[in-house]
Amino acid sequence: MIRQRFTSGITATVVTLLLTASSALAGDGRPPGAAYGGFWVALAIAYLTRRRKIGGWLFYYYFQAYAGLVILFLVLVLSLQDYQPSGWEDKALYTLFIISTLPSYLLKLLEATVASLLLFKRYRTQQFINYLKYVLITEIVIQGMTLFIDYYHFPDNLVLTVMVGILALVWYLYFNSSFRVYCVLSHPDWRWNYENFKKSNSQRKQFNKAS
Repeated sequence: MIRQRFTSGITATVVTLLLTASSALAGDGRPPGAAYGGFWVALAIAYLTRRRKIGGWLFYYYFQAYAGLVILFLVLVLSLQDYQPSGWEDKALYTLFIISTLPSYLLKLLEATVASLLLFKRYRTQQFINYLKYVLITEIVIQGMTLFIDYYHFPDNLVLTVMVGILALVWYLYFNSSFRVYCVLSHPDWRWNYENFKKSNSQRKQFNKAS
């Protein structure tokens, strides 16, 4: 029963993340349109919010970060009995289960906390952006370690582990190179104007190509 409940929770999480986190990694035999549905949802959200200060892919980052927290909370509630040692006959397996799940949950909470602080003007500095990048790097490392545990003991969770690790890598690269992040989150006094932003970003890209 424990394994069935936990697998059901993971399956629900994967499906929801596919719809909200632009993942196309679910090779479960569904039509390509379903597998790539999350990507088109992400693209639509980023495009429709592009003119906002916290818009585009930055808005989508916050959208999926908070949605992910809600999903993880629901999974925890649905699988709460899985975290009780009395329900496991193999205590070593229970320890591996805890190691492969709780650190990810805590890091997601920490990531959302640091990202939320960046929404406040006083915390919009390069230092706090770096803090967020450090958390994302830690998530990548933790998911890499979790991958080995899941491969040998919890193969049903492999897709989710890979997905979370890839998303953390994608967002790390985004916060490391995004011009919007540079303008909005590290320069709180910068006055937002979408047309000026688009023009400056275009000039930056041309300069990078020339150099």
